[in-house]
Amino acid sequence: MAHNRGNDCHDYPFMDREQMLKLTEMLDVQALLDDTEACIAQMPTGYGQAFRYIMHRNLCQQLLRYHQLAKWQARPRTVPAAYATKA
Repeated sequence: MAHNRGNDCHDYPFMDREQMLKLTEMLDVQALLDDTEACIAQMPTGYGQAFRYIMHRNLCQQLLRYHQLAKWQARPRTVPAAYATKA
């Protein structure tokens, strides 16, 4: 896997898949979002509502790109007849 080569290739902080998976688990996106929402709840109402809208708009724009790429990568692929085997 080309993206598992570490800092020398793609500036990733891991050298193998196991390290990548451990680091991924440490990236607690939901906890960060929950904490941010709690901070927004402490803001003055109008400011907090505007802040929340802008944050959600920006997050959705970014997530949509990942979603589209994930859907594209997960699409069924046609297997060339030369590689098809009988079950």
